[in-house]
Amino acid sequence: MRKALDDLGLAASTNIMISSDHGFSTISKESKTSPSTKGTYEDTPSGQLPMGFLAIDLAKALDLPLFDPNNKNMRVAENMRPKAGNGVLGNDPAKPDVWSPPMAVPT
Repeated sequence: MRKALDDLGLAASTNIMISSDHGFSTISKESKTSPSTKGTYEDTPSGQLPMGFLAIDLAKALDLPLFDPNNKNMRVAENMRPKAGNGVLGNDPAKPDVWSPPMAVPT
């Protein structure tokens, strides 16, 4: 896909988003490494992953604010979670930040 975008001259103006669905199978709600398990959420047992844990963890890892698109783009406060688990990362929810992984620098 990236090669096709490069070949068409669209790479610089195209954002690629990856989404997934776990198939509604039973998944573990426990984690020893997720930053979201360190919070306290009124609808989530202590030490378990809250709905939206991936959005919460990404926001923390990238040091970006998290907004809830299912709640009028309200900022998600500490120890809160996005209403439906979705999140928008960035300083302005109308213009989500673009993040690229650091590139390896040859030594």
